[in-house]
Amino acid sequence: MLNFFKGLNNLVEINRLQKENAELREVIDEMKNDYAKQQKKQLEESSQCDFEMDFKDTNVVSVERIIQDGIEKTLFGRLNGNKITCDFAFYCSRERHNEIVKKFREYQASKKGINDGKNAAVLPTS
Repeated sequence: MLNFFKGLNNLVEINRLQKENAELREVIDEMKNDYAKQQKKQLEESSQCDFEMDFKDTNVVSVERIIQDGIEKTLFGRLNGNKITCDFAFYCSRERHNEIVKKFREYQASKKGINDGKNAAVLPTS
């Protein structure tokens, strides 16, 4: 009979822990949603900021558009010694990205002495 009550106490404790676990999972899900909302808001705000970069001083050699974790961003490939690295990321709209690409093409064209910028080494934006 003692084992029966001990087993019953264990079952009650298991049920209590399962309920607590479910409640904690709900709290975690709410926190994740709040974090995602805050992150989205910050990205939206930062994408509206003015942006200026000196391509020459920073040794930028490419401008790329990527999607990472569902978030679009613009990467700047820099020449670092003999290696190309993507040290700079800018969160912005596609329109803003296209403006940056246009400026980069103008920079590349001026570097090569070409006025139309069609020979600039820019990766596709899609």
